[in-house]
Amino acid sequence: MFSTKKDFALLARQISLPTRETTKENSIPFLVDIYQVRLWKLIHSPEQTDLDDIAQEFQKSMFHSYQNQAALFQRLKHEMIGLYAKINAQDQTIVSLNRERFLLAKENAALKVKLSQSTSYQDDEIRENEQLETLQMIREMDKISILNEKLLVAQMSLLMDDDCTTQMAVEYCRNRLRDAKNYEITADKITRDGATIALYQSSLPLLHNGNQKNETLLFYSGHSDHIDIIANAGFTNEDFLYGSVGKGLYFHTNIKNLQKEKYLLCKVALGRIELISKPKTKSTITLKRNTEYDSVKILDMDINVDDEIVVFDSHLALPLFIITFE
Repeated sequence: MFSTKKDFALLARQISLPTRETTKENSIPFLVDIYQVRLWKLIHSPEQTDLDDIAQEFQKSMFHSYQNQAALFQRLKHEMIGLYAKINAQDQTIVSLNRERFLLAKENAALKVKLSQSTSYQDDEIRENEQLETLQMIREMDKISILNEKLLVAQMSLLMDDDCTTQMAVEYCRNRLRDAKNYEITADKITRDGATIALYQSSLPLLHNGNQKNETLLFYSGHSDHIDIIANAGFTNEDFLYGSVGKGLYFHTNIKNLQKEKYLLCKVALGRIELISKPKTKSTITLKRNTEYDSVKILDMDINVDDEIVVFDSHLALPLFIITFE
């Protein structure tokens, strides 16, 4: 590029003029000034086609950048699912070790029976029953292991993938419901607006755990007549209920004693969790909430299959699906 007047002047002297006027403006200095202006406009004022090319290159660059970011997100998502799968594999290893320990104990008992040189029919029947119990226990543990693996994959997909299918939600609910074979389960995906998602994201940095959001899937059944309203507008303080730990949003980890037709499957950020045990007897006394925690998990010590979760910020819950049971 030409940055000085001298450079323009040198180039102008090398350009032959097609026509020259007969006025005093034909002087070399005047012509040099004319070419300087023309060259300056040519360099600093490109044609429209040049601008279009620049715009197209910029669009291509932005598109490639978006593709790279999308690919990175997908890779991170699969790596996260892989990590959870490894955790589940470790749990399966622990279960397998416990199973082997149980089998060794059974074999030890069988050896003791042989050493006692008891050949009675009753002893044979006892050994046969023990073997049947062992086999049954192994099969049940295998079923639990497979169920936990499927449940984990479904949960991670629902939490991380905005394009998760309704079938995935149905399978997750089926695994969380007793006697699921007696019900027909349907799931309607909720379309969330940008404002609801923005409120959820802006609330996460305020959690006591910082970056540990502790996101999980929970079921909401309170205010059953407002299910459709909550699905359209999200949760607000108007949806709070008074429960054992005061005013808040009450969720459940499983579905039991099915009495209502519609539930909400929600993604909830729990943050720092306070664990308390559920009172054995019904009481109207409200437990005092510790404000150093973001949520409360009320453990059901008797049944141990369904825990109640309470959050105190309506923006920490996102409805994902309307679940209907028939």
